[in-house]
Amino acid sequence: MLYVHMGDAHYAPLAQNMLTRRGKILRMNLDGLPPADNPFYDEADGIGPTDYIFALGFRNPFGGSWRAADGMLYEVENGPTVDRLARVEPGRNYGWNGTDESMYLNAVCTFPPGSAPVNLAFVQRERFDGSGFPEEKLDRAFVTESGPTWASGTPTAGKRISEVAIGGDGVLVSGPDGFVRYDGTGKATVAGIAAGPDGLYFTSLYKDWGWEQPFDRGAEVFRVRWVGYAAFGMAFAADDPLRIVLSDRSAVADDASWQWDFGDGATSVERSPAHRYARSSTYIVRLTIVSGGETLSSWKKVHVTNEGSGVLGEYFASPELEDLRGRAITPAIDFEWTAAPFSARWRGRIRPRFSETYHFIVRTNGTARMRIDGEEVLDEGAALDGERIGTIDLEAGEDREFVLEYIHPGGPGSLQLLWESETQEREVVPPSVLFTPAIGRQRIVRK
Repeated sequence: MLYVHMGDAHYAPLAQNMLTRRGKILRMNLDGLPPADNPFYDEADGIGPTDYIFALGFRNPFGGSWRAADGMLYEVENGPTVDRLARVEPGRNYGWNGTDESMYLNAVCTFPPGSAPVNLAFVQRERFDGSGFPEEKLDRAFVTESGPTWASGTPTAGKRISEVAIGGDGVLVSGPDGFVRYDGTGKATVAGIAAGPDGLYFTSLYKDWGWEQPFDRGAEVFRVRWVGYAAFGMAFAADDPLRIVLSDRSAVADDASWQWDFGDGATSVERSPAHRYARSSTYIVRLTIVSGGETLSSWKKVHVTNEGSGVLGEYFASPELEDLRGRAITPAIDFEWTAAPFSARWRGRIRPRFSETYHFIVRTNGTARMRIDGEEVLDEGAALDGERIGTIDLEAGEDREFVLEYIHPGGPGSLQLLWESETQEREVVPPSVLFTPAIGRQRIVRK
């Protein structure tokens, strides 16, 4: 069938008038006649505009595209100051009545302030096998937002392609998110878009430089091609804290080549190498990949050490951290007691391995709270017989003072302090990164 998008001719009541084609999406056979299964088809009164109407209530429905996942037509539409992306259901009224509020009706998502979406395309496995895009980008709608007419530079809205993730039921998952954006000072913007066999193609609108009139020749066709990305994970050998094990997590072509620089003068061309450092320090590990004629790179700052001295533990006979019964240096916070203390406090310095956001996990059958450099990471509320997680940004190789306090409900007890980050796999915080606090001379007391 042929689907025709018709604007309301700048008069909103026409979008609700069944006797006109204005403000509608029409459906017809290739001979120009309406098919008998159109929602409002009735040959008894002769063929007229109503017989062609597939859906109604639109202001200015520019572009449309078919989505393989649900077999449905999607349209993008310009409103006064709010624009709309919608799934087009047969016979549905999309409510345009001259107000911005009506543009929210039956919308998958909206574009406030108005950015003039004019076309969309789906990247999908059923067409060109996904156009060479990765799995996580498939079934996404890519919308061209042209923005103001013949405008210079980069406006606050428009001159970009947005990415929209839609669920199987036609409900918004995420977006609109920026995918391609104009960053020049000329007149060019974006208009047409189509998925091709080797990427996503789009057209500019207007001649960008050397223009005299809006209708000057000089618009261009562009292609967005997926070339992959470089990424890697890193772990420390359990028996050697100076040895790192790297795992490639890149998404690249099969003909890619790898080059590692460990930051101490050593290199490797293995895909997932291991390396041992000669001494404790902070290093920059770099991965460079050549794939499909493109050079991709990623790097991480890592602190390598085997110098940890453990943390100071203090154990109390009361649940109020009073009546001290003993102190001891412990290499890690990983305890199980048959008869636990009523409360305990561990103090020390922690030296993170990576410059990342860390999650600290406390596993305990009591309650616990944790502070790092005075900042509360875990409050005292809490989790009996479970995990509690606190989050903080840390810098590789920089010592941070921490305090962990534990209140036990009675009977056998347990407590573990673990951590994890994007690079750091979850583990009990190891002795190699824990150091005693600067507390002066202490006398160990046992009673």
